[in-house]
Parts: sequence; structure tokens; C-alpha cells
Amino acid sequence: MHKSLQICNITFVQVRRQLEELLNKNGELSRTNTDLRHRVQELEFRNKEIKDKVSTQKLQIEHLNKIKKKQEDSMDSLVVSIQKNVVIMIQINEQIYKICV
Repeated sequence: MHKSLQICNITFVQVRRQLEELLNKNGELSRTNTDLRHRVQELEFRNKEIKDKVSTQKLQIEHLNKIKKKQEDSMDSLVVSIQKNVVIMIQINEQIYKICV
């Protein structure tokens, strides 16, 4: 009976040690889990910020492309106008030349 009691005490001490180790490990895992949740929240916030910046930049690009198109159209129109004025100036110069000769 005495030997059986010793075995029970030894087993009890071993179980208690394992319990303490598991409780410590559980605490570590809980802290790690909390840290990871905070990290996920930070990354989700940064992800949202980046998506917002990308969206804003896309809108800016669209706006700049519209401005570029308007300027190109304006330049084309200006070139056509200058070409017409050159033709008119040539005609006027020819008429003046005819009058003077």
C-alpha cells in the first residue's frame, strides 16, 4: 500500500508539472495570439490606406489624361489655324506683289 501511495504521489507531481508547463505554454500562445491580432489589424489598416491612395491616384491619372487630351486637341486646332493663316498671308502677299509690280 505504501509503494502504491508513493507511485500516486510521483504521478501527481508529474501531472502537476505538466499542468504548469501547459499553463505557461497556454499563456505564451495567448500573448502571441494577441500580438498577431494587433499585427493583422495594423496590416488591414495599412492595406486600406494603400487602396485609398491607389484609388486617388487612379482618379488623378484619369483627370490628367483628360487634360492631356484637351491640350492635344487644342494644339491640333492651333496648328490648323496657323496653317490657314499662313495660306491667307501667302495669298495677301501675292496680291500685294501683283499690285506693286
